[in-house]
Amino acid sequence: MSIITTKIKGIPLSELPQGTPCNRSIETINVLHEFNNLESITSFPNATDISALVRDNELFLDFGCGRGRLCREIKEKYPTIKVLGFSAHEVEKTNTVFMDRIYYGLAPENLTLLNDFQRRVSLITETYGPTSFADNPVHALLYASLLLKSDGFYTGISSTTKSELGASVFGDKETQSRIKQFFKIHLKTNLAIIPTTIKSAVQEESLFTDFIVRFHGSNHNLGAKDFIDLCALVDKEIGVPSQGNSWYDLPGEGHMSIKNKSWQF
Repeated sequence: MSIITTKIKGIPLSELPQGTPCNRSIETINVLHEFNNLESITSFPNATDISALVRDNELFLDFGCGRGRLCREIKEKYPTIKVLGFSAHEVEKTNTVFMDRIYYGLAPENLTLLNDFQRRVSLITETYGPTSFADNPVHALLYASLLLKSDGFYTGISSTTKSELGASVFGDKETQSRIKQFFKIHLKTNLAIIPTTIKSAVQEESLFTDFIVRFHGSNHNLGAKDFIDLCALVDKEIGVPSQGNSWYDLPGEGHMSIKNKSWQF
C-alpha cells in the first residue's frame, strides 16, 4: 500500500466533528446511489449493488473515501481488484491494509492521482465527495471522467443545500443542461443528473433531495494533459460558479464546505 500526499495533508480523524458521515457501509451507499422518492425512502428504499459493478483484476476508486470503509468492504469481496482511495482526511489504519494506494488532498487540485491513473479506472464511486465540496463541481466531474477507461463507469451522489433544488452545487436546471451538453460534446458521454430523496446523516434523518450523477467512459482521446484546458473550456461554455451560503463545513485547510452555486454565463 502506498500513500501519496500533497501540501494539504489528510485532516486528522481527531479533528472531525462528532457524527461526521464518513464511515458509511456499502448497504447505505447502495441506497444513496439509487433513485428514491418520498414513498420508497420511508418504506422500503430502492438500492443499487455497487459490488456488482466491480470487475476482477481491475481498478476501483472511491473518490472521497472517508475513513475507507467502502474500500475495505469491496476488497474483502473481490480480493483480486486494485483499490484506490482519495480522501481529504485520514483513512482509518485498519482499512488502509485493504487499499493499494491512498491519495490525500483535495480534488481537483491534487493532480497526482489523475497523472498516475488516467484512462485506467473501471469503476469510480463518489459519495458526497469532491463534487459536493469543490468550488467548481464540474471540474471535479471532469477529473473523474479522465480517470475512466473507455468502458468504465462513474456513479456519485452530490448534495443540494437545505433540500432546495434551486440551491444546488450544480446550479439551476439551465446550468445542469449546459453541463450535460458539455459532456456529450467534449467527453462523448451522456451525463445524468437525477434528483433523489435521501435521509440525511447530518440532520437527524431529515429528508432531503440530492443528486445522483452517472456517466460512462468513452472513446475520447483526452487525458491528464488536457485537464487544465478542459477546465478553462468549462468556464467559457458553462460559466464560472459564484459561491453562495455554506450550509455544511468541515475543519482543516482548503474549501471544505458545501455551498449552493450560481453560474455567471
